[in-house]
Amino acid sequence: MGEQFEWAKQMMDKHVVNNDTLSVVIFGHAFPRRVHDAFFKPLKRYIRDLEDDIPFMYLNGDYHFYDFEKNYMGLQNMQRVQVEFGTINPPLKVAVSVSGDPNWEKTFSHDRML
Repeated sequence: MGEQFEWAKQMMDKHVVNNDTLSVVIFGHAFPRRVHDAFFKPLKRYIRDLEDDIPFMYLNGDYHFYDFEKNYMGLQNMQRVQVEFGTINPPLKVAVSVSGDPNWEKTFSHDRML
């Protein structure tokens, strides 16, 4: 997991730190659990160090039921959306605004299309 974070960090350093990215969406299968700490603990520190300037969304499957958490990992600029089982329900529609507003509520929206 540490290698996956290092790769993600390189991408974020290249695009986020250089101010050419207004928001970040991270796609993953895993629901964050202790076994994933090597990825999520440094990710939390990284996002916190950005001082809420960039909104983040973590989009995952794993448990295969819809779930939504705002202020994920205690971060004001982070949300987590968990999608439902692939073929039973309609796809999740996610929109990302280019407003540049650090508030994720104004940047990300999702529609379960039920």
